[in-house]
Amino acid sequence: MINYPYAIRIGLIWGAAYILIQLILYLFSSSLITNSWIASLIFLLGLIPMYISGSEHKLKLGGYLSWKEALIPIWISSIVYSFFSMVFTFILYNFLAPELIDEQRNAQIKMMENFRGTMGNEATEKAIEDIANSNPFGFGKIILAFCFSLIFYFIISSIIALIIKKENPNSIFEKYKDNSDPFDATNS
Repeated sequence: MINYPYAIRIGLIWGAAYILIQLILYLFSSSLITNSWIASLIFLLGLIPMYISGSEHKLKLGGYLSWKEALIPIWISSIVYSFFSMVFTFILYNFLAPELIDEQRNAQIKMMENFRGTMGNEATEKAIEDIANSNPFGFGKIILAFCFSLIFYFIISSIIALIIKKENPNSIFEKYKDNSDPFDATNS
């Protein structure tokens, strides 16, 4: 079995950076944590460690790797990151700053109000009621979010692996290479 300590290390660094960024945002203004532009920027910055993880594996294998060989370390990094980010999110919203749940709810309700014209009043009111009566950061919801993040990051990892992969041009000849000597009588 191949070991991927560098992929785990990159995932740990990525997770620690995420936690640090979230804490800094919370200390400056708790509304920054719920800002969708900042969340998008954090996601885009997260593509960098994924790319680095695949590139590092490519260098380790001599510059050539298949899609599968690129995918595994990239996805491992994202799994480690997802685990630590979900644990931190659970702790932050449920123990350190439970008032953030109300801020998140208010942001979601405000967004639903913007869709009132397309959804209709009845559907909007039902959605707002569902938001008001739920805890989006409860243990079950965090586990569900983690599972969805695994699927989402698998798709992103697959795309990055397609970008990073580089097949060895000599590998197509390997399957036709016959190491036996046709004139050797012992090969018969």
